[in-house]
Amino acid sequence: MRRLLILAGLVLLAAVAGLLYLRLQPDPHADYVVEKKLQGDRGKGEIMWHAMPVDQAYAQLGRTYTPFRPDLTRLPPEDAAYIGALLGLIDAAVAERAAAEKALAEGRRPDAAGGNYPAILGGILALKTPAHLIPLEAAVHGAVSAQRDLMRDMTAGTLAAGPDPGNPALQDLRAGIERARELLLTLYSGEDLYNKQAFQDTLVALDWR
Repeated sequence: MRRLLILAGLVLLAAVAGLLYLRLQPDPHADYVVEKKLQGDRGKGEIMWHAMPVDQAYAQLGRTYTPFRPDLTRLPPEDAAYIGALLGLIDAAVAERAAAEKALAEGRRPDAAGGNYPAILGGILALKTPAHLIPLEAAVHGAVSAQRDLMRDMTAGTLAAGPDPGNPALQDLRAGIERARELLLTLYSGEDLYNKQAFQDTLVALDWR
């Protein structure tokens, strides 16, 4: 009996130690959550589209436009609403890039202040994100931030021929896209095939060829 009590005590101590260890581990998304809390309300301004419809923006960039369809989704309602809003903000970033590239091709200089990127990035932070989707949001926010940096350099004339494959911002952009893609396809492996393609096509549109 005494041995059983001692063994039970050791098991309890091990469990408590394990919980303490987990609580003391740094949250890899902690900085992002703090930033989201601090900056979220700044993203509620109206996003302008620069007279560039989303489907036209995709076509200009040589990408396939596959809008997310809530009527087909198998996601829980809260997740579906969030994913729809997040993909809409990615569409805004795609349109922003297409509009900027069109302006440059026509000899006009895009908005030096970054156009709608502040509103797009702030809009991502302002979303009411389910806790399990914080890593997805962080990946998308990082990718759009990197795209903004690349477009800023292109507008300044330092990337006239497009980014070099070793460009740090391009690497960050692609890392964010790949991370978001992995999360979406892992979390929602049972989603309708059309919407899975929408996830893929929307994220790919952020990238440079």
